Amino acid sequence: MIGFDSHTPTAGGIGELAIGVGGLDVAVAMGGGPYYLTYPKTIKVELTGKLCPWVSAKDVVLKVLSILTTKGSVGYAIEYGGEGVKTFTILERATITNIGFETGVTTSIFPSDEMTLDFMRKQNKGEKKIG
Repeated sequence: MIGFDSHTPTAGGIGELAIGVGGLDVAVAMGGGPYYLTYPKTIKVELTGKLCPWVSAKDVVLKVLSILTTKGSVGYAIEYGGEGVKTFTILERATITNIGFETGVTTSIFPSDEMTLDFMRKQNKGEKKIG
């Protein structure tokens, strides 16, 4: 998905590849025109364990930001994985993918899992039956 806002990558919290681009790019794509994207390289962040008391998802992404800084990550996507993913709520995942844009990466994404499916069902966006 492309959107015209720097917060578009927030949808990576539900496993969607979501990229913020210019408003004109979105308008052209909505009008049926092409949108070309260079496939981003990936930076894999393995999450292990669970958050300690008084530590938030924002602290996780701020740590990632302190490592990657705001330079040098253009053309990359952060892919979160590992055993610790299942301990993050959808809201926490969305917080991480939203702030991830500050590192200069194209987008951030979490894997889609049972928690994602449960969240989507609660939004009436779960599995659709055809026929």
